[in-house]
This record gives sequence, C-alpha cells and structure tokens, in this order.
Amino acid sequence: MNNLASRFFCVLPARLRNYYYYHMGGSIAFPEVIHIESTNICNASCIICPREKLSRKTGIMDFGLFSKIIDECVPRKEVKELHLNGFGECLLDKKLIEKIRYAKEKGIRRAYFVTNASLLNDSIARGLVCSGLDSLKISIYGFGKDVYEKIHKGLDFEATTGNILNLIKVRKELKSSSPQIKIQFLPLSDNIEERQKFLDFWSSKIDKRCNDRVEEFCAHNWVDGRKYNNPVARDGRKSCGFPFFGIQILWDGSVALCCYDFNAKLRAGDIKKETISAIWNSSHYNSVRKIHREADFAKLPLCGQCDQLREGG
Repeated sequence: MNNLASRFFCVLPARLRNYYYYHMGGSIAFPEVIHIESTNICNASCIICPREKLSRKTGIMDFGLFSKIIDECVPRKEVKELHLNGFGECLLDKKLIEKIRYAKEKGIRRAYFVTNASLLNDSIARGLVCSGLDSLKISIYGFGKDVYEKIHKGLDFEATTGNILNLIKVRKELKSSSPQIKIQFLPLSDNIEERQKFLDFWSSKIDKRCNDRVEEFCAHNWVDGRKYNNPVARDGRKSCGFPFFGIQILWDGSVALCCYDFNAKLRAGDIKKETISAIWNSSHYNSVRKIHREADFAKLPLCGQCDQLREGG
C-alpha cells in the first residue's frame, strides 16, 4: 500500500481495516501503534510476570535512540498511539517525562504507558500531568495490604495507594483533564474475594469527567512465561492481529514481533541500523503476516502456543 492510500486507510473504521488485513491480504505501510520499551528493568517481582525467566540484557533506552524513533513516526499519519512500556517499570527511566514531552511536542497524537505506581511520587505526578501524557494504566491487584504485597512482591501497599490518590489530587489541583487514569484489576485466586471492595473503592476515587475508569483484565501467559490460560484449540485459531498494526521496539533498539514475547525470541530487526519503515515492510515481516493470515502457526511455534490467538469463525 502506498503512503497516500495508507493514510486514507487509517481513517476507516476498525471493522473495515480488519477485513482488509485478514481477507484481502493487505497491510498498512507503517504501524498504527508504536510500542517503545523504555526499560525492561523492574523494581518488583509480581507473581503474574515471569521475571525469573528473563534472559535478555536489561537496560534503559537512551534519549538519542528514542528521539530517532519519534522523529520517524511524527510525519506518518498512520501512527495513532505511542505506548511507552514493555517488560519493565517505566518510572525507573529518569528521562521518561522528558521523552513524553518530546513526543507530544513533536506531534504524536496519543501517548500512554502502564505502571505499578510504586515510584509515582509527587514530583513525578506533577511532571506527568504537565508532560502532555494522554493516559496511563495502573496495575494494582489487591485491595488489602496482605493480598497486594503477596501479588506485587517487593512493593508497599500504603505507598502505592497514596501515590495513586495523590496523582488524582495533583491533576485536579493543576486544573488538567489529563492524563486519563485507568485502574486495572486482574482477578486471581489470591485476590478474587477482594474484587468488589476494590471496584467500589477505586470507582469512588477516580474522576469520570477525565474519562477515568476502573478496568478488569484477564491474566495472560506472556506467551510461554506463565500458564494461566489454555491456548485456543489448534483447529480454530485466528491471528491476534498485532503483526498487522503494531510494532514492539525494545530498549536496545531491537524489534520484537510480539509485545508479549518478553525474551524477544522472535526478532525482526534493529532500529539502530534500519528504519521502522524498512523493518515493517521487510520480507521477513510480511512472511509472518502471511502465517498469521493463514493461521499456519506450525511455521511459527511461539505464536502457535500463545493464548492471545483468537477463536476462529
């Protein structure tokens, strides 16, 4: 698809874009969603994340590489969102606020990240509100201290809860409607009895005028990192869709084919050596899309065992 057609395509409803992806053998000329892993370092050992299985090198993306990525994305009308997370805690990146500000000032439409909020002190809260950040999701999977600290090993319940409440207060104080705050609950055997108390409490604290919301999300397997779910039956699977609209750039510039592939077993290139456009339109990436379109996952075993494949039909 050429650039002009790609720009027109991106304003079509998602239903029509998906039809093009799966039934007409197409793909857009540039990814819609840019995932940039600020860091794969984390200050917690949460039971849902397979951090004990992480084997790749850890680090934080330097500002020069980040700005190179943003500068390529800005002129592309296809780009809808920037996600600043991967397999780590974003707030460990001391330049995160500067990066968000750079992206927004350059013209990125929507910037978002996920955090455990344990490091979200008053200074960072004020910086995020003033940075132009559009939305952040806070992962907090317990309502009481014991359950929370059993799930989020290494974190402090009172500190995290206080940080979240302070962010809501700071945003109001600064008379801002952004960032939108999403409080995420993940039902697990350890916390299910606290579910309603959690939902009631946080629903009473968020500001719906800022489009805040409390969300529930299902635990996932991180491809081969956990075993929360059974993958869809082999004869009834469809692509998760990610190779058609999103790209995951790791902190060191490597490109992974999947945002859940925490060890980056499936790689597609290196942003330090190539452009996003060149990697996205490469024969390798297109061969992966063909496998997904035809649901021929025997040729891509890591995808074949993933619980994010959708049921066919």
